[in-house]
Amino acid sequence: MHPASASTPHSGVGTSRAAVPATPTMSAPHAPITAAPNGHARSPSSSSAAPHGAAHSASHASKSSGSLARPAGPLSSGRAPTSPTDASASARPKSRSARESRSDRPALSIATMWRVPLLACALSSVPRAVVPSARAQPHASPLAEAARVSSPGGIAARLRGAVSGKFQQDALWNLASVAMLALCGFAINLGIGREYGAAPFGVYNQVWAAYIFFSQLAVGGIDRSALRAIAEAPHDRPRVAATILGALAPALALALFAAALFLASAPVLASALESPGVADGIVAAAPGLFFFALNKVLLAVVNAQQRMQAYALYSSLRYASMFGGLLFVMASGMDSSRIAFLFTFAETILFVPLALDVARFVRGPARGRWSEWAREHVRYGAKSFASGMLLELNSRVDVLMLGLFLDDGHVGVYSFAAFVAEGVYQVLVVLQNNYNPILAEHISAGKLRELEALVHKGRRVTYALFAGVALVAFGGFPVLLQVLERPEFASGWLPFGLLLVGMLFASGYMPFAQTLLMANKPGWHTLMMSSVVLVNIFGNAALIPAFGLEGAAAATGLCLVCATILLRDMVMRLVGLRL
Repeated sequence: MHPASASTPHSGVGTSRAAVPATPTMSAPHAPITAAPNGHARSPSSSSAAPHGAAHSASHASKSSGSLARPAGPLSSGRAPTSPTDASASARPKSRSARESRSDRPALSIATMWRVPLLACALSSVPRAVVPSARAQPHASPLAEAARVSSPGGIAARLRGAVSGKFQQDALWNLASVAMLALCGFAINLGIGREYGAAPFGVYNQVWAAYIFFSQLAVGGIDRSALRAIAEAPHDRPRVAATILGALAPALALALFAAALFLASAPVLASALESPGVADGIVAAAPGLFFFALNKVLLAVVNAQQRMQAYALYSSLRYASMFGGLLFVMASGMDSSRIAFLFTFAETILFVPLALDVARFVRGPARGRWSEWAREHVRYGAKSFASGMLLELNSRVDVLMLGLFLDDGHVGVYSFAAFVAEGVYQVLVVLQNNYNPILAEHISAGKLRELEALVHKGRRVTYALFAGVALVAFGGFPVLLQVLERPEFASGWLPFGLLLVGMLFASGYMPFAQTLLMANKPGWHTLMMSSVVLVNIFGNAALIPAFGLEGAAAATGLCLVCATILLRDMVMRLVGLRL
């Protein structure tokens, strides 16, 4: 389907801009503003008691700040009367006209009468803890403050403050799930290699590649549609219930179709790859593909509700269950060609608690007919389905292009470096999963200026975070080779570094790479991904013949930078959001 059918380019520009409040201006001295009891400013003309209110404000201000202004009169000079008699005499008016003249005189001098109400108004809006006190302790010296901050207790306090927010906690939980992925992935690969050898390991990887391809068809983009729709109004229970039911109905049908097609392709793929074991592996993994599609939609519901700690736990359960599936295959004595049964084992186990969790939000009335949401999810999925395929293709363009120009040995060296780089990239994927529901909610509500502030802050933090991660990863690459006893991959260190440089330049924008999807513009997102893949293909074709492995890494890094430029431009034009 042509992407233009998603939305016209001008339809989203500026339509949801939040109004920017006008900056308040200070009144002129001849029209002072007094502080109202409720903290709002009011004009003296609004009440006949304005002089009294001003005097009250002046008294309050002098008590709070140490006699900032004194009322005009005998005491304003700072000289006390010599006796009570003199004081009363000086205060007693000589005549009625003098009394009237004194009553008409303002309580404050001309120089200070307009300042004190403003100060009182300002102090009334400041928390009590901020207002200076006469008993406040003297300010610490810079050296003492630096020593306090750099002390172990000060550093610990700053670290606690840095990770105390919900977003930070959610990100840490999901980073822990990525660590679980790395640990279980390493254990699975090591276990298959040691227990079964190279040939069964090759069969497993071929089945896994086919499984990844068919999984895109099984989900069909419905998970992203459910994520966006629920994140727009996560607390509207009837709407959420209808959205979930509307997503599960087409997902169930599509999962059945994809699993059947995957199963039917077994003999064809086995013949094309000249590997009979691939057919057995596909048969063992086909039920897992069905549950994978359903789990993908259910996880999108959890993600949309910003229950990211639960999302991290479910993700970790999937990875741990995959390793448990391998142990089950080993213990049961299954044939080595059926190692891919671990996918069926893991997805079936994950489905049970995940379905029970999401079922809580389907109970009760559903606002609107779920069939209407089903049509919306199918429409959205049809426009975004290709973008998932393109994303998977883009992550493997460099390896495929290297296979056209270089021998298998060079491709293997680069593949290992790219595999490690993809693991580092998961840090950005974690942030993307955390930001997606926030993007959908703010864009739907039209809070673009508020969202821009969040995005710009997140971009700065992401650059700093990923710079540290990339530095550690680059320095740890040789150490990893020593641990794995794979010195033949040492020539992949420089390509690995070039990949990290490209990721670093793009890292600030990658958490927001799916902004168009969250803005309900899936067709335009697919068009953007098509352009990125073409840039990647042409870049690799131009640089690999001249520079080999380094050329492939440089082309892939430049592709990421081009993707950020394209992302910024399209989001600004179509959504009106400055990334």
